[in-house]
Amino acid sequence: MTDPTSSADVDLRAAARRRPEARAGSWRSLAHWAVLAVLFVGLRAVSSPGGHVRPVRPIIGVGIGVASSFLESYGSRRITEHRVDAELARSRD
Repeated sequence: MTDPTSSADVDLRAAARRRPEARAGSWRSLAHWAVLAVLFVGLRAVSSPGGHVRPVRPIIGVGIGVASSFLESYGSRRITEHRVDAELARSRD
């Protein structure tokens, strides 16, 4: 692991940390989308059973936003110091 001693190293480290954080945010967005989708369908089923499934449009709309989040940041699991160090090494090249 590197020891960030100078201001430039601290700035590089903060920049290197942003990408893994964005990736983790994409996974959170996916989880929120899934909860909303279940909520929309559940509310529709309780309020008027049978017939056309109306929550398809909001589910697709939110899904497009989640998909764009993944396209922007790829997806990731956990933010670890190893990942931050790897991103920092890439930014220095």
